Parts: sequence; structure tokens; C-alpha cells
Amino acid sequence: GVVRAVLNYAAKVNQGYTAPHVEMPKVNDARDIHFDEGQATAFLNWVRDEYPMFDIHFTTLIDTGVRLNEMLTIRSTSFGDDVVRIRKRVALSGKTVSRDIPLTPDMLRVRGLCVNKKATEPLFLSLTGGALNAMLATKTLNKILKEGCKALGLPHEGDAAMRVHDLRHTFAYLTAKAGADIGDLQYLLGHEDISQTMRYRGFIQSRARTFVSSMRCA
Repeated sequence: GVVRAVLNYAAKVNQGYTAPHVEMPKVNDARDIHFDEGQATAFLNWVRDEYPMFDIHFTTLIDTGVRLNEMLTIRSTSFGDDVVRIRKRVALSGKTVSRDIPLTPDMLRVRGLCVNKKATEPLFLSLTGGALNAMLATKTLNKILKEGCKALGLPHEGDAAMRVHDLRHTFAYLTAKAGADIGDLQYLLGHEDISQTMRYRGFIQSRARTFVSSMRCA
């Protein structure tokens, strides 16, 4: 991200220079790490006590499953009566698509914080009260996530430690557990290809065993 920003700035100040494309590393969607419902509730309660200004950040990530960069684009105008509309630019076509994610009771509270904000005013701020960029948000939220997991006796070091992207997996897990099928998850997560969604199957407790064990043949 830093390298790409530097190259883009160089292209901006030197009109004859074209910045080369920098391939961003892929997020590992195959990590089988997420909060269960009790852990998510305990973590959010801890955040509200220790870092209250970041309550809405973590609530949004867990209760909507949005990507971090998508969260940072949310403004007051993103909210409807009972949904938050997430817009995403499709890389191949260049078109902008949107998806409406229903609001949980906690997200209705987040929406209430937007009432008096201007359309151009960011909802998610840094510790200093300034706007967050993706790099700063990743660093700050991962630090708080690690501290919270340590305080709650959850894994917080090494490969088993929760990371910000695992909150998206938490949303997928909890939503699937509540009854969402793979098509629902594809839409809610904003995946262009359902094969992306299938990578989340490790987070979804299959209901197949329950269905088969309850079958009755005449």
C-alpha cells in the first residue's frame, strides 16, 4: 500500500511518468478463525469499556461483514431505514455495484450517530479525531483486537490470533449459523464469484447432518 501510494504520487508530480501497477497481496480467506457469538459479545463489551470511540468500528465490522476499506466509505447517506448500502467498484468492468445489508439493533444505534453528520463527514475516526485511512485503521484496530483478545483469554499471538479480516469471517459464521444459505452469504459479503464465498465454508457449521439424521422414509 505504501509503495503504491509513493508511485502514484510520483506520477502526479511528474506528468511524463506512469506509475507501474503494484499487485496487492491477497487476503487469506481460508483462515479458519472467527469469534463465536459469546466471544463477539464479550469482545464488543470490552471495547465499549476500554475504547468506547472504537465501539462503532468493531460493531460495524462484526455486524455487517464489510471489508475494512468499505467501512471507511460509510457516511450518513449510506443508511436507509433498516439497511446500510455498501458500494463497490468492480475491477473487471469498472462499474459500481451496491448491496444493502440489514441493520442489527446495534447497527441501528450506529446509524443514530450519523443523524447530525454531513454527507461528506467521515463516521469512523482515529484516536486523534481525524479521518482514518486503511493503513492506519488496520494498525489501530489490530492493536485493539489483540489487546482485547488477551484480556478475554483468547488467542492473541501468532497464526491463531484474531485479525481485522477475521471479523468478516465472524459475520459469515454467525449469519450462516442463523440460517443464511451460500447465496445469501455471497450477496451480503459482496463476492463477485460464489467460489470466493465457498472459501468461508470452514466457518460455517453444516446443517447437513441434522437434516439427514431427521429424514424419515415411508
